Amino acid sequence: MSNVGDWTAHDEDKPRCGNPPGPVDSSEELACFLVRQKTDEISLDAIFTRSRLQPRSGFSDKCGESDGASVQRRRDDDEDEILKRADEHAARKEGRVSEGAALASVAQLRTILRSDGSRAVYVYDDAGVDDPLHAVIRIVPVSRPEFDDIRSQVVASFARRLSPRR
Repeated sequence: MSNVGDWTAHDEDKPRCGNPPGPVDSSEELACFLVRQKTDEISLDAIFTRSRLQPRSGFSDKCGESDGASVQRRRDDDEDEILKRADEHAARKEGRVSEGAALASVAQLRTILRSDGSRAVYVYDDAGVDDPLHAVIRIVPVSRPEFDDIRSQVVASFARRLSPRR
């Protein structure tokens, strides 16, 4: 369990989890699995919620299980693997279907700023034994109106799509 003040205190350039591939580089791209109930529409606003992006007392920093918005690091030519993992993620709960993945540049996310000009978004490696390319996105603690503005920029960053092959 970690203190709220430690939510974005870790240096992104230093390994956090000890498992390869290590820190998330700004040159990387992230994939967010798009999963919905079979009767619902998909919404990135539902994925990037305040409860996932902002700290709460006693949040987890345990590698592979860290709190934050879960994303998958991409590698060259791994479209099929990302789509397969999105399908597996959807299948964990009955009644869900994969709509592929939304993609964003780490560099673009890291340029999102607070109203005072300081960094707002951090991307951390969160490699686990079964998921070495897992990462989390976190937004620094901010007021509700500022959070809403930052979140809308995060959502806009995930504009590209990998569509499922059906």
